[in-house]
Amino acid sequence: MKNLVLKTVLITLAAVIACVFAVYLIFALCTPKTLAKFWENAGNYSVSVKYYEKQYEKTGDISDLAALCAKLDVKSDSKKAVKYLAVFTDSENFTEFCEKEDKAGGYKFTSYEYYYGIFTVANYYENGLNAATDTAKKAVKSGYTDRNAFFVLLSEVKLNKDEGTTVLAVISEIKETLSDETEKNFAERDINIAKSIK
Repeated sequence: MKNLVLKTVLITLAAVIACVFAVYLIFALCTPKTLAKFWENAGNYSVSVKYYEKQYEKTGDISDLAALCAKLDVKSDSKKAVKYLAVFTDSENFTEFCEKEDKAGGYKFTSYEYYYGIFTVANYYENGLNAATDTAKKAVKSGYTDRNAFFVLLSEVKLNKDEGTTVLAVISEIKETLSDETEKNFAERDINIAKSIK
C-alpha cells in the first residue's frame, strides 16, 4: 500500500514538472518577450537579455530591437550593445521609430539622444575613445542638442585627462561648424565639462 501511494505521488509530481517544463518551452519558442519580462522582474539580467535577444531574432521588428537595446548594460555587455545598437541606429526606420516614441512623451531627452548616447558609451567600453567620438560625431550631425552623445559620454564615463583633452578638441572642432546659437551654447557647456576633467 505504501509503495502504491509513493508511486502515485512520484508519477503525479513528474507529470506536474513535465507540464511546467512544456509550458515554459512553449513560451520560450512562441513568446520569448514574455519570459524576458518575467526574468527581468525576477532580477536575472542575463537570462532576461537572452530572451529579449531571441524575441528580436524571431520577429526582426524594430520595436523588439529597441527593447533589447534599452535593456543591455553598456558597460558589462558592451560587445552585444555595440552590435545591436549599430544595427538599430543604421536602420532606415530608426529616425521614424524615435519620432513615434517621442510622441508618447514623458522623457527629459529624445529617443534619438538616448539611443545614440548609450551607443556612444558602449562603443567607448568596447572599442575605445576614438570609436566613441566617431559615434558621437555621427549623432550630432542632425543637431547639437542638450542631451547629445558627447554630453552623455562626458557624464556617464570617467574619462582621464588625456581623453578629456581629445573630446574637448573634437567638440571644439564641431562648434566651429555650428550656426545655431542654442547648439553653440550646448557645445560650449560640453567644452567646459571636458576642460574640467582632471
